[in-house]
Amino acid sequence: MKKIRHLPFFLLALLPMVATAQADQNLINNAKQGDLAAMVRLGECYEWGAGVAHDSTQALYWFKKAAEMGDGEAWIRLSKYFLTGTGVPKDTARYLSIRTEWAEKELPNALAALGSAYEFGYGIDKDSIKALELYQQAAKKGSEWGNCRMGMLYMTSRLGIKEDKKKALSYLKKAAQGGDVNAPYFIAAYYANNNDAQEAWKWTREGMKWNEPNAITIAAQMYFNGLGVDADEAKALQMLESLIDEHHNLNYSQNLTGAFFLEALPNLRDTAKALQIWRQGDSLGFADCQASLADFYTRAQEFDKALAYFRKIL
Repeated sequence: MKKIRHLPFFLLALLPMVATAQADQNLINNAKQGDLAAMVRLGECYEWGAGVAHDSTQALYWFKKAAEMGDGEAWIRLSKYFLTGTGVPKDTARYLSIRTEWAEKELPNALAALGSAYEFGYGIDKDSIKALELYQQAAKKGSEWGNCRMGMLYMTSRLGIKEDKKKALSYLKKAAQGGDVNAPYFIAAYYANNNDAQEAWKWTREGMKWNEPNAITIAAQMYFNGLGVDADEAKALQMLESLIDEHHNLNYSQNLTGAFFLEALPNLRDTAKALQIWRQGDSLGFADCQASLADFYTRAQEFDKALAYFRKIL
């Protein structure tokens, strides 16, 4: 049996901090009738493609609509659009002012959101002490974002916090219970890395409910290796390709998809497809894909090509 690859914990900086719920007709109807919480949740569903087709324009529409009616949770979610310039003019100052305003009102998720600005230097100088203080305040107030971030800090020993897996899992499970979309993935990754396939699959399924890209990546690995589920390489490949098709072009997922095409059973193995996927990743600047291309061409003794890719990652 093939061994499952190490499943790294993605830094939360690379993932939007959101809590969401799958869209159904009741949620849509409630949003249309002016229910602020439903508007925010529907926006999240469109943002993640949970129960509806992924649609950033619709996500932005519902966040704006709820924000215009004074909803703080909507404003916090809208703020990241100003940071990235997605669907609105990029305005880092406004991003920061929104998060600061609602944090001063002690909205729990706003405290965590402002903490991320301080931790990663989004629109402000980095300040690890301030970031940790805000995360702790948010978690104490029941913020799913704050609990998730505190869990990751204990899991990865960041911001001066000593690694403590027990505390990490406690925070992450609180975050998951609160509806955080990222927490199930981090929990699943922990159990997968500790060879507990049953728990890994349980939490992976939770993450997949929200169409969370990293949870889908773990699920594909488990199907590929037959861990916690019956082995199904075709399903694993289909799941990974869907992430690329839906533009969830995560470095790790893109690289893994190429590797799977090289390692699959003979009837599924496709070297040309693997190279195509890795080259696509290379065009996006994904270092993992560049490293895989360098390794492939070294093994093929095409050293000029290998050297070109090694230079990109050195």
